[in-house]
Amino acid sequence: MAHRTASTLTTLCVFFPLIFMQGMMGIVFQELALTVAFALLASLLVAITLVPMLSSRWLKQVPNGAMTASTNVLRRLWDSVLITAENGYRRLLGTVLHHRLVVLGLCLIPLVLSYVAYGSLGSELLPSVDEGMMYIRLSMPVGTRLEVTDSILTDIEQTVYETAPDVQAMFARSGLRYSGGGGTHTGFLWVRLTERSQRTEPLEDVIASLKRKLSTYPDAKVRIVPRPSDVARLLGASRTERLEVDVFGFDLQRGRDLAKDIEQQIKAIDGISYTRLDLDDSRPEMKIRIDRQKAAALGISVRSILEAVETSIAGTVASQFREGREEYDIRVRFRKADRQALTDLDRIVVTTPAGRHVPLRSLTVATSGTGPITIQRRGQERSVTIKAGLTGDRDFGSIAQEIEYLLASLDLPDGFQAVMAGERQEQLEANRNMVLMILLAALLVYMIMAALFESLLHPFVILCTLPFAIVGGIGILWFTNTNLSMPVYIGGIMLIGIAVNNGIVMIAYIQQLRQNGLGIREAALQGAVTRLRPILITTLTTTLALIPMAVGFGEGAEIWAPLGRVVVGGLFVAALFTLFFTPTLYTLLEALRPSPAGIEPITTEVQATVGD
Repeated sequence: MAHRTASTLTTLCVFFPLIFMQGMMGIVFQELALTVAFALLASLLVAITLVPMLSSRWLKQVPNGAMTASTNVLRRLWDSVLITAENGYRRLLGTVLHHRLVVLGLCLIPLVLSYVAYGSLGSELLPSVDEGMMYIRLSMPVGTRLEVTDSILTDIEQTVYETAPDVQAMFARSGLRYSGGGGTHTGFLWVRLTERSQRTEPLEDVIASLKRKLSTYPDAKVRIVPRPSDVARLLGASRTERLEVDVFGFDLQRGRDLAKDIEQQIKAIDGISYTRLDLDDSRPEMKIRIDRQKAAALGISVRSILEAVETSIAGTVASQFREGREEYDIRVRFRKADRQALTDLDRIVVTTPAGRHVPLRSLTVATSGTGPITIQRRGQERSVTIKAGLTGDRDFGSIAQEIEYLLASLDLPDGFQAVMAGERQEQLEANRNMVLMILLAALLVYMIMAALFESLLHPFVILCTLPFAIVGGIGILWFTNTNLSMPVYIGGIMLIGIAVNNGIVMIAYIQQLRQNGLGIREAALQGAVTRLRPILITTLTTTLALIPMAVGFGEGAEIWAPLGRVVVGGLFVAALFTLFFTPTLYTLLEALRPSPAGIEPITTEVQATVGD
C-alpha cells in the first residue's frame, strides 16, 4: 500500500505548482490541476477500499476444467505472450547487467540526439486554433470619400463569398476604424465560417487565397488576420498581430522615423506577411509657428497670442445665463462658418499693451497637416509600436528570435531603444515560470520518494529516468512537427509525476527482495522481471487513454493535443528505459556502496526461464 500511495502522491504533487501559477495562464491551468488532483485522490481511495472488497467477492479461483473452451484459449494465449516477453526480458536484462558501463554509455546517445532535435523545434505561446473566424481590415489613403471606401468594401465582401463558399455570417462596417473612432478611409469586415468538420479547407488556406485575390486593389491596404481563439483571448494572447516591437523615445517625430526604418527591415524577414505602425496620423490639424522676435518687439507675449486663438476657435466663457435654478455658460467664439479653413485665422487679431490691434497673420505662420490621434506611452515613455503578421511558413519563436538579433545590431541614437513586446514578452515570461515549476515539481517528487524509501540514493536512481522521458516527449514533438508551447510544458510537468511510478514499483520490490536475503544483481533481475507485467499494463492503459487527446479530435483540440503527445511519447520511452536503465544504475550504485559491517549478502542462482 505504501508504494501505491507514494505513486499517487508523486503524480499529485506536480500539480501544486500549477495551482499557484499567476495571471490568466494560472486561471486556466489551475482548474486542470484541481480536477486531476481530486480525481487522483478519489482513485486512491477507491483502490485501497472498494477494489479489495469487490475483488474478494467477485474474483474467485476457477479450475481450468470449469472454464469454457474460448475462455481457456484466450487465457492461454495471453499467458503465453506474457511468459515469452518475461523470458526474453530476463535474458536481455541479464546481458545488460553484465555490461553495465557500456549500456550506461549508450544511453547518452538518445540524450544527445534529443538535444539536437530540441534545437530544431519551433516555439510559440499557444498553438493556433482554427475557429473559423477572421478579420479583414481596409485602409485607403487619408481623405478618401466614404462612398469610395464602401464600394471597395462591398467588392471585398463579394470576393469573400466567391472564394470561401463555407461562409456562415459576415459583418461589414465602413467609415469607422475597427478600434473605434472616425475615418472615412477605413473599413472593417468580420467573417465567420462554418465549423471545421463541415468545411472543405482550413482557415489558413482560405486566408491565403483571399490575400492573393485582394492584393490587386490600387491604393488600398487590405490586411486579413484570423481571430484569436477564445482560449488565447482568455490567456491574454488576443492580439491579431502576434509580433510587436516598441520604439521608445521622447521625440515622437524622430521615433516615428526610426520605427519606419525598423519596419522596412522587419518586412524583409522571411515569414512576415505584413507590417504596420500603430500610429494613426489621420487627424487634421493646423500648426501655428510664432515669430517670437516680432511679437516681443510689439510687447505681445506668447500667452496673449494663444489666448486670442483659443477664444476665437474654442471660445471663452464670458458670462452665465440663469434660468430658474439652472445656470448655463455663455461662450464667445467665431461662428462655425468662420473657423473651418486655414484662411479664417486671418480674422484673428491680437491686442498689444498699447491698445493696438495686430492681425495674427503678421505674427505667425500657419500650416495645415495631419497629426497623431493619440500619443502612446508605455512605462511613462513615448513609444511607437511596430506590428507584424505572420505567413504561417515559420514558427513564431524563430521569427521573434531573428527580430531580436536585428534589434541588437541597430545603432540607435541616444535616448531611443527598440525592444520586443506583446506575445514574445509574454512567451519569455511564461517560459521562465515554467522552468521554475518543473524544478519545483521534480524536487517535490524527490522528497516524497525519499520519505518512502528512507534513502536519498534510490529516489535519485528513479529520477534519472526523467531525462529519457524528456527524450520521448521531444522525439514525438519532432516526429509530429509540433511546436513548443505552454501545453507542452504543462505536459512535461505532468510527465514528471507519472514517469517515476514505474520506477517506484520496481525499486520497492527490489528492496523487498534484498531484505529477504537476495544479492544485488539477483534481486534486481528477479524484481525487474516480476514487475514487468504491471509496468506494461500501467503504461499501456495510460498511453491508450491519452491517444485521442494526442491525435486531436473535436473543436479546439489544437490546444490540448501537444500536451497529450508529450505525455504519450515521454511515458512510453520512460517505461522502456525504466526496464533496463533503472536496474542497471541501481546495481552499479549499490555495488559502490560499502556493505554493513559483519553482514554478507546471500546470493542465489536465478533460472534463465520462468517456466522451469
